[in-house]
Amino acid sequence: MKSVLLFIVASLLAPQIFAALVKAPHTNADKIALSPFEELLQKGGQEALDEMCSQMDKNMSPLVCVKDRESMSQPGKDFLAKLSKSKESLNLDPVVLLPGLGGSGLEARIKKQSSPSWYCFKNLNWFRIWFGVNEIIAQPCWMDNLAIIYDPATGEYNNTEGVDLQPADFGGVGGVAYLDYVFGIPIPFTGVFDTMIKSLEEVGYDAGVNLVGAPYDWRYPATYANKIGWYKQLKRLIEDTYEKNGNKSVHIVTHSMGGPTANYFFSLQSDQWLSTYIKSFIPIAAPWSGAPKALRAIVSGDNFGLSFLNIDIVSRLKFRTVARQAGGVIELIPNSLLWSPNTVFVSSNQRNYTVSDWVDLFNDMGSPITATVYQTVDSILSDVTTPNVPTHCIYGYGVNTEIFYTYPDGNFDENPIIDDTDLGDGTVPLKSLQECQKFGNMQKQPVDVKEVQLVGHTEIIKDSEVIQYLLSIVTN
Repeated sequence: MKSVLLFIVASLLAPQIFAALVKAPHTNADKIALSPFEELLQKGGQEALDEMCSQMDKNMSPLVCVKDRESMSQPGKDFLAKLSKSKESLNLDPVVLLPGLGGSGLEARIKKQSSPSWYCFKNLNWFRIWFGVNEIIAQPCWMDNLAIIYDPATGEYNNTEGVDLQPADFGGVGGVAYLDYVFGIPIPFTGVFDTMIKSLEEVGYDAGVNLVGAPYDWRYPATYANKIGWYKQLKRLIEDTYEKNGNKSVHIVTHSMGGPTANYFFSLQSDQWLSTYIKSFIPIAAPWSGAPKALRAIVSGDNFGLSFLNIDIVSRLKFRTVARQAGGVIELIPNSLLWSPNTVFVSSNQRNYTVSDWVDLFNDMGSPITATVYQTVDSILSDVTTPNVPTHCIYGYGVNTEIFYTYPDGNFDENPIIDDTDLGDGTVPLKSLQECQKFGNMQKQPVDVKEVQLVGHTEIIKDSEVIQYLLSIVTN
């Protein structure tokens, strides 16, 4: 198995490493990453990689496959062409980007006394752990370093002893554009906000100045992120960006989990602060009342759609171990804000489990610590209602979306039979996406909703129509 994974990773990375070594001093980096990926596709891997990209959009994956980096700025070019204006004539309000679950790059520093295997590093300075493609070939090491342990006695979340984690490039865009790089060159299938960033730059935005990223440790629930000071960092970043751009208020653009994460932040601020610093809130594909896929990640695991030739590149069961104590994942399971207490999401040969039965489910699957964590985070989504800032809600719909799971033998280690008859965005059910429609009746600030038919959960942040709509907002 390890040899197969090594072959896959080497196939993906070797051409890029070679190109970086040979061409990096002489060639634009944007063009280096394009040709090796195309070469790999031409060598017969295109069909398998296309399937992997398709599966990524149907899973909890935050990743967006990019096969043609030359066209990434096209939505920005099209936007300018329709306006018949030069980018110099636009009024560019500052933009802060918050990604979704797993969409923030994380860095790790290791100083360990022990490790799960002889080939795992015990001492290593800051490196990209999420999503480090090279980590795939040493998954016991990877998941041990990525593990999160909840202490019920203190309410603290801890890393494996000897491991420190932090968001990558907070305030820049390197931690939200791509999740991994080789010699500074982006790995194409680790893209997140890459297409959107390129289009924003096409119309005149400057990364690190009026376009900044706010990556976060998505393993933590919003309440704990606040406890450890991440929301203070976000507040400082917004204020600094405001001041750096001539006291222009900023647009907060989020994807998926980033929506509730930002919404929780807004609830911590005064009305005066919000009216001064926030121009608008633009949540894209937000799971306002959770998503069953988060539940599946906890119950039986999720490989983020990363499989190659029917081989899992990421072990769903190993990631499940992380998810079962990650409050950030657990806070995203369906909650009672929207779902009827009688709505069944999971069925086994023993019983059905509704939105009211999560503690029973977690105990029955042999993970009482998940039940404990759940009881500390179950109200996060439902307690915070409206953002109380001007809001532009965007989501896709009409895509088959998971809504119900059957484990016929009661074995939660096996993949379930999946009912995907909901017509949400492929990850978040339609009802959960549409929850933001209620904001308009609950706050004085304006709210508008843009629905995009047949656009998936991760595909939406590279969709040309969506990006051009976004540009029309942030450039006035």
